[in-house]
Formats: sequence, structure tokens, C-alpha cells
Amino acid sequence: MWSAIEADFQRFYQLDPLDLGWRRFRALLSNLPEDSAFRSRWRGLHPELVEKAGEEAEEDRRMALLKQPFGWKKILDEAMGRPARVRVRMDLDDYMAAEGMTIQTGPQPIRPDPTIKNERT
Repeated sequence: MWSAIEADFQRFYQLDPLDLGWRRFRALLSNLPEDSAFRSRWRGLHPELVEKAGEEAEEDRRMALLKQPFGWKKILDEAMGRPARVRVRMDLDDYMAAEGMTIQTGPQPIRPDPTIKNERT
């Protein structure tokens, strides 16, 4: 494993890892690219940790989605296997026109005739 770390530090940083302080060594090691020899060997030795990290990343993504408006809807659509649709806000008249519907009006309500005086007054 150490040989992979030395090789990666030389390849990506042109540094000798033994010349670094602990804080800088850890920072550089944790930020090695995915195609590095160290990461490849680490994934091979610890597949259960890689799987757990993937699950945690998925949970983080879901939590970020929940903070968005209608994020819960996106999560539900993914779980049900439904493709995401672009939703457009429209009013009822536009929707009815798009669906070919017409507004049917019934009989008009009876209104009192203002020319006829009410006997009670």
C-alpha cells in the first residue's frame, strides 16, 4: 500500500510523502483522484467500505433533494421508476382549452326585478 501512495504522490504532486507534515499528507492523500493506484488498491481491499461510502453519498443526495421545493416528488418518482417531467404552471382556463374542454353554463339564477316593489317595505 505504501508503494502505491509514494507512486501517486510522485505522479500527481511531484512530492515525497516523507517530507510532508501529517496534516498536509492527510489532505493530499484524501484528495487523490479516483484513478490513483492508492484508491484502486483501497477499493480492492475494502469493498464493503466503498459500498457504505456510496450509500452515504446517496443519502446525502436525497437529503439535499428534500431541501428543494418538491424534492420529495423527485425522490418518489425515482423510487417508482417514473421519468422526471418538466412541469409548467398554467391556469384552469388554459388547461381546459388545451384539453379541448368548454365551460358549460347552466341556467342563470333568478334575480329579483328592481322595478317591482316589495310589499314588506
